[in-house]
Amino acid sequence: MNAIGKQTFEFTRSFVAIPLRRAWLLCLLVLSGACASSPNVVSYGSVIIPFDGEERESLADELPPALLELFDRVQELVLSHDDQAARNVLTRIYAYQLEGQALELADAFDRVLHGRALVSSLRIELVIQAHADDSARYRVALFMLNESDIECTLRPGPAVLTLEQTIVDGNGHERRNETSSSTDTLPEFILVPGESLQLSLQEFAPPVGLAAKLKVGPGATNEGLQTVLAARYSWHLSLLSSTFVVGDDEYPAMNFGIAQTERIWISSELPKASVSPAELVEKVHTGTLSAAELMGLAVRVPAQDCNEALRLLALEVEQLDQESLRSLAPSLRWISGDSRLGDDPSAWRAWIARQLRSESLGGKQHSGLDLPDSVSQP
Repeated sequence: MNAIGKQTFEFTRSFVAIPLRRAWLLCLLVLSGACASSPNVVSYGSVIIPFDGEERESLADELPPALLELFDRVQELVLSHDDQAARNVLTRIYAYQLEGQALELADAFDRVLHGRALVSSLRIELVIQAHADDSARYRVALFMLNESDIECTLRPGPAVLTLEQTIVDGNGHERRNETSSSTDTLPEFILVPGESLQLSLQEFAPPVGLAAKLKVGPGATNEGLQTVLAARYSWHLSLLSSTFVVGDDEYPAMNFGIAQTERIWISSELPKASVSPAELVEKVHTGTLSAAELMGLAVRVPAQDCNEALRLLALEVEQLDQESLRSLAPSLRWISGDSRLGDDPSAWRAWIARQLRSESLGGKQHSGLDLPDSVSQP
């Protein structure tokens, strides 16, 4: 449990799955420990992918060289996630009269590819919702939408839910804390084409009264922190090796791309109006604002505008002297979500130059910004 002021965050003791268009309760389960399995290894019958060593030597004794070469090629394509090319090679493999270990291996690759197709057709993300019965609380939920035309059941493997909390004061001083909890008893999900469902993972109360100093995590202190300007909660869910069931067939479900979710609250002492990227850059360009004043603007940039703000700031950085860039560094950390470079202006200048050269400059995607009216009530 992590205490933040008088508010507490606690991993819930049960998960509740509720289909959005069905009025029945899917399952309750209790959080427990979970062990991880490798997402890169698949076993099917007596076959393990990737196959090598003794397994490959055994195949080499039984198969013609041309067929063995095709198996090597399909494995290479599967491991590199070139699924369409792998499917084409697998079609050529099935043209042979397969039996025994060769047939099992081909079927194993087929199931991996089928599983990946099902994963790719499943929209899965974390969402934050207001609590239906308590306006002072929120829920973090797992959202799933089956975008395929195949009804299937997902039997999830172990899951790990991670929360990262960050608070920042006007000078950009930060306190971070990360906690994780795991379960290996998630319910089965019946995924109907075109229908969605949600699994409530966690309830929490947002930070309130941010004009007061906050604490993050057990044993954390506020030493060195001034009045807190903003707090950021970020959640990430890792879903390890799972299984899809379609009729009587089972397919491995791995490497889920689950979008993380994030919510930001800012101090009630700040103006309620949001700040546009252009407005922030204009203030930076004047060169007259302190780090604290810039930070008060940066935390009010809307979530969807963080990438654009960072892009515009990157262009402005080229014109700043070292001291001005040092004052901007806390705002850059907040907008980018990257605290590794600290306040070092030279490090930020080099980082931005690299990003501009690679054309990959973009801030961390933030999913929610609550302006002061959402945190002003105790």
